[in-house]
Amino acid sequence: MAAYRVFMFGNDDHIVRAERLDCLTDREAMTRAPDIGDGHKAVEVWDLARFVGRVDLPIPVKTRERFHNSSIRQADRTDAPSAR
Repeated sequence: MAAYRVFMFGNDDHIVRAERLDCLTDREAMTRAPDIGDGHKAVEVWDLARFVGRVDLPIPVKTRERFHNSSIRQADRTDAPSAR
């Protein structure tokens, strides 16, 4: 069994967290990594200094709703006539 490292990336594409993941194969590590990185932008899997792969994750529903709502509020402000 190999000890892989899973690196989680934030929206700014910087590493925000890392976790150890014990798996038998690269395929197993790549399959399990997205579950560990839930809520992050992406995960990368490494076996020591060997890059195994990267998975870009879908935007979590709460983040998507927050972005959508802030876009609506911004549009409301720019479309409203100015009171002079």
